[in-house]
Amino acid sequence: ANAGQSCSDTDLEVDGTWECLCIAPKAGSQALGPATCSYDECTDGANAKTCTDADQVCKDADLVADGSWECECVAPKSGSQAVGAATCSYDECTDNTNAKMCTDAAQTCADADTTADDTWECECAAPKSGKQTLGPATCSYDECTDAPTEMECANAGQSCSDTDLEVDGTWECLCIAPKAGSQAL
Repeated sequence: ANAGQSCSDTDLEVDGTWECLCIAPKAGSQALGPATCSYDECTDGANAKTCTDADQVCKDADLVADGSWECECVAPKSGSQAVGAATCSYDECTDNTNAKMCTDAAQTCADADTTADDTWECECAAPKSGKQTLGPATCSYDECTDAPTEMECANAGQSCSDTDLEVDGTWECLCIAPKAGSQAL
C-alpha cells in the first residue's frame, strides 16, 4: 500500500483484481496501482471558517494537491490569499454614487486606501485646494497667488489681499503704509 492509501483485492481467486483506495477524508481508487486521491480542503471546517470569518469564500482549485485552498474576496472587492484570509481591495470611487458626488461639485474622487471602507475623498481641481472624506470638499484659492492679479497690485505699488479664499473675485489691492486705501478687483 502507498501512504494514505489501502489495498483491496476484490476477488482473491482471480489475478489482477486488486485496487488502491484512498483513505478518508480523501477520495479515489485505482485498479492495479496507486490511486489519485482528491479532497476539497474547503470542506475542512477550520479552513472554511478562516474565510467566512473574513467575509470571504473558500476555494480549493486543486483537489489533489494539499495546501491548495485559498480565501477569495467577494465582489465588488477583489483579492485572494493562499491558505489564509485575503487582504481585499476596492476603489470606492468606482462606485458611481461616490464619483458623481465629487464630479457634481467639479471635483475628482480619490480612494487612497482601497483596503479600508469609507476612505474615499473628493479633491478640489487645481488651482484650488482642499479635500473631504465621504463628500464634496470646501475648496479654497488665494487669488493673489495668480500672477496677473498679483502684478496688477504690484504695478500700482500696492499689495494684494484675498479676503475670502472660498469665493472667487474677493481679492483687493491695498496701499502700502504710510499710504492708506484699497480697491476691490
